[in-house]
Amino acid sequence: MKAIKRVFLIALAAALLAACAACVGEPGRYTVAGYDTLLDYLSRFVETARQGGDFDWILEPDKEYLASQEWITDYTSEGNIGYAAADINSDGTPELLWLGKSREAPEDFVLIALFTLKGNKPVRLASYGLRGKAALGSDGTLYCVAVWGMGTALYSFKLKPGAGELTQMDTYYKEASGTDGTVSYFRGDSYDREGQSAITGEEFAALLEQYRNPSNPMKLDFIPVE
Repeated sequence: MKAIKRVFLIALAAALLAACAACVGEPGRYTVAGYDTLLDYLSRFVETARQGGDFDWILEPDKEYLASQEWITDYTSEGNIGYAAADINSDGTPELLWLGKSREAPEDFVLIALFTLKGNKPVRLASYGLRGKAALGSDGTLYCVAVWGMGTALYSFKLKPGAGELTQMDTYYKEASGTDGTVSYFRGDSYDREGQSAITGEEFAALLEQYRNPSNPMKLDFIPVE
């Protein structure tokens, strides 16, 4: 499970938060209470990407991830990267979402990273790369799809009120055998064979559609980083 999560949850890492204070682009231009340093960081990152500049100011281990991802040119060069604030768990504390507009459907958003406040300080809940895509339902459920090699995984999460980390709800897997090509579908951890429950291919296909396109997505006010 840990190996798959490393593929899916690509860490921006704790160094991102330590770096923010020194990475201010245009102070005060973008603001959400409690998250201003993260927005300054995002603004400077976007400006650097658009200008084809040097990312030496990004601290490790952020540099390898941030300066090499395809969405840098896909989104920032077109001005399609931005953010939104939403209280996804109705506890009175807004979460911050870094967003990119989808290449396939410009009216949709790709979730790049999700943050909350804990003790009045920003905490990264999740971040996503090219192999992991996520969408928010109106009830605050985070639906995630991860693809690797011969498999596909579906994860759902909730942020409990006041929490500083996500709680995993459900997991579904599609796996193909490398020897005979047999495809298996099941609910449960792929490394916990005792806890698996087989499902049909039709059930998995319906779940995949739900996770990719929640029937009732959360409405977000997208603010582009110009």
